[in-house]
Parts: sequence; C-alpha cells; structure tokens
Amino acid sequence: GRDISISQPVKIGGKGRVSIGDGVCLGYDTSPQLRLSEVYIEARGEESTIEIGRNVMINNGSAVIADKSSIHIGDETLIGPGFMCLGSNFHPLSPDKRKTSDYKCKPIIIGRNVFIGANVTILQGVEIGDNSVIGAG
Repeated sequence: GRDISISQPVKIGGKGRVSIGDGVCLGYDTSPQLRLSEVYIEARGEESTIEIGRNVMINNGSAVIADKSSIHIGDETLIGPGFMCLGSNFHPLSPDKRKTSDYKCKPIIIGRNVFIGANVTILQGVEIGDNSVIGAG
C-alpha cells in the first residue's frame, strides 16, 4: 500500500502472503504501551494470508499470526496496544497428536470500521461485524 506509517519496530515474516492497504499505521509514538513496541505480522504457512485494509491502525505490542488460514482486517479499523490475533492453536488439541502438525485452522474476519481495545485476543474462527466495538481485554 501507499502512505504507510511505521512509528515502532515492525517484523513481517512467514511463507505466506501479507497485504497491507493504503494509509495503514503500524505502531504509535505516544501509546501507553510504548515499551511493548514491536508490531509482529506473520503469515506462517505457504497457504496463509493476512489482509490489512485501508487506513487501519495497529497499535504497539500487537501480533497478527495466520497459520494454515487467513486473517482479514477491514478498512478503517482501530486496534489498541497489546492486540493478539491468532489464526491457529499452533498444535492439535488431542494429547496423542500435540507434537505433530496434524491440525486445521479457521479464518478470522474483522469487519470494516471496528474498534478493538487494548490487550484483546481474537482466536481462529471468529468473525467480527462492521462497526463493532470490542472492549479492552
């Protein structure tokens, strides 16, 4: 995207695809979580995708990780510090399979113009509608 603002350290990684829209802001200079500064974005597997819409603000100390799935963050969404968006359990829940990669993941969809408070964790399979407000975690 164009006109992307990066105010704190940002790490983007993984084997998948990350798309960042115009006007996105990653990190914020005067955030109360200044010491938890890094914004971490990872599309872990080759089939993983992360789409961050236009004019999205992702605050300091946040992580967005897709694994074998997709994460979509809609346009104009505001995200508070300490946000965790985890598109996976990262291991099977069954005790006899926990050390394998035999697990499936569900997508996360965050609608347009959503306001997500500080320290919120969103897990796989969640869909948040347009204009929603999610209080601090």
